[in-house]
Amino acid sequence: MNLQIDKKILICIYTCKKDRDLMLELKSSEWYKSCEKNPNIQFIDVYADESPNESFMANDHELIVKTQESYDNLCIKTYEMIKSCLSFFDFDILIKLDASIINDKHVSVSSVFSFNNFINSFENGFFLREEYGGYAKIEGNSIGSFRNWASSQGLFVLPEALFSEIGQDKWPSWYWSGKCYSLSRDLCEKVVSYPDVFEKFKNLMGGCEDFCVACSLKH
Repeated sequence: MNLQIDKKILICIYTCKKDRDLMLELKSSEWYKSCEKNPNIQFIDVYADESPNESFMANDHELIVKTQESYDNLCIKTYEMIKSCLSFFDFDILIKLDASIINDKHVSVSSVFSFNNFINSFENGFFLREEYGGYAKIEGNSIGSFRNWASSQGLFVLPEALFSEIGQDKWPSWYWSGKCYSLSRDLCEKVVSYPDVFEKFKNLMGGCEDFCVACSLKH
């Protein structure tokens, strides 16, 4: 990797116990091994678990946040991840990366979701150019398309109720795919100042975490 990195990068590998094989595959990739050699990059594995007494448990390689590990709770897991990282880790930029990006099923929709595209975007420094960056842009998301997605996942959603409450102007016209996006430390601080938005997404939007982050940034 020839990219020059002069900021502290925290890469949060978002995973769960059932994705252990994907995590191992990701960590065996040349991209991961190359990043490991960079002193400005730190990797941590992020899990959710309801059993700890503390709100989170962390060390230099792992973060466990106290919340439910379920698809419709991903927005809360993400909120707790960002909040915990702010209090425990020293970083300039946080990158949220799904372990499943190594074998992303969305590739059948578009090659933009491929691991190769992620690597190319990473080596081009997408996370250094913008305070909020990513490798795969989601555009044209409407209430109708969001409902179709939720239905395909078997999720109950009420987007009309949420956005009539917080304002239609808070509906993001685009956002970065949750498979990988980056946030500056300042934007992480902004995101965690809106816990109510994440609770509303949990209750009304099927826990859709990437869309939720973009929505919180529009406040």
